[in-house]
Amino acid sequence: MSSKSITHRNIFLIDGIGALTSALLLGYVLIELQQWIGMPTYILRILALCASVFATYSITMHLLRPKKWKSLLRIIATINLSYCVLTFSLVILYVNDLTILGIFYFLAEIFTILFLVRAEFKVIYSTSK
Repeated sequence: MSSKSITHRNIFLIDGIGALTSALLLGYVLIELQQWIGMPTYILRILALCASVFATYSITMHLLRPKKWKSLLRIIATINLSYCVLTFSLVILYVNDLTILGIFYFLAEIFTILFLVRAEFKVIYSTSK
């Protein structure tokens, strides 16, 4: 998807689908594969809960289409950045327990979210409304 197709009309939906995907992966798939990931199950559940809350927020904003969407998008972009810092901190904290697959998953998730945050800020600062 090119950045030109990401607009203020669909950025919350993109964010929400991504967060929902993370919640499902963290809360179900990675818990089932925990021995091959290495992150403690309770941490995976906490991260899945965070992603679920983010998904609910973003999908709700997409459906409501608020007039002051820029400030609401700035909120989720900032939260996404905070989630990346949290996840990276957990990778550092549990680096001795994580497998290569686990490290790869969490770094891939961080880079994906950072790519999304970049797109969110582009949308915020490239539109006049």
